[in-house]
Amino acid sequence: MRTLKKISPWNNNPPKLQDYLRNNEGEDVPIVLSPGRTLEEAKQFIKEADRQSRKAILNKDEKKLLQQLQEAEKQAERDSRDFAAEPAGISGNSFSGAGTRHGGILLGYDAGNAKAWCAYSISGYCHAGIWNMNNYQGNVYDRAVRTANTDEGVKYENADYWQHFQEVREMKVIFASAADENYAVAMANTYSGPYSIASTKYSNDQWYCSKVVWRAYWDASRYDIDGDGGLLVAPGDIRWSPRTSSVKVWY
Repeated sequence: MRTLKKISPWNNNPPKLQDYLRNNEGEDVPIVLSPGRTLEEAKQFIKEADRQSRKAILNKDEKKLLQQLQEAEKQAERDSRDFAAEPAGISGNSFSGAGTRHGGILLGYDAGNAKAWCAYSISGYCHAGIWNMNNYQGNVYDRAVRTANTDEGVKYENADYWQHFQEVREMKVIFASAADENYAVAMANTYSGPYSIASTKYSNDQWYCSKVVWRAYWDASRYDIDGDGGLLVAPGDIRWSPRTSSVKVWY
């Protein structure tokens, strides 16, 4: 049995989220452009998205947000539509899965999506997943992203599904080793159950997308990548956690 770390490297003197957001994390991250887009256009989009994203995370009212998301979840069930990340039809990105690290954290950004994760003040980041390189054979239809969605609960999605977002960002846990990342993927594979935004971070019977990612690294190595440590771990909390950093952006 793997022995978990008793503390993470941040625990003795963790940086404050509010201070960390001033550092503009990921501003110089490598960008993979979609056809017809320019690097200058991408940089301007990402800079403005980051500005709005940081503001939303700092001003988040978690209790109010949870109530809104629960209502949206009920409406989605009544309408029999996917809730967590539906194609917005606004733009898209070139994400194919190629070059993504095993255990990489994927975040989908789409401020124009009307679905609940995007519509409310969760910083524009709508979806989260963890990349399993073992499931990827070089095809965008390979189901290699471990996540959770309302239609099936915990499941695997393919890269093609993620191309509907305005931006896909790959993140890593700053102090995680390759062994930590591998074990996080293995832990994510053990999760199963239906979708519920009301589930607690430590429960094992219900899941949502960013909870799958957060729990995978917590269960594997006790890395807490929830930026504000609240009851709800939103995709934006992972984006702006002082324990994560950007690897690449597809736009």
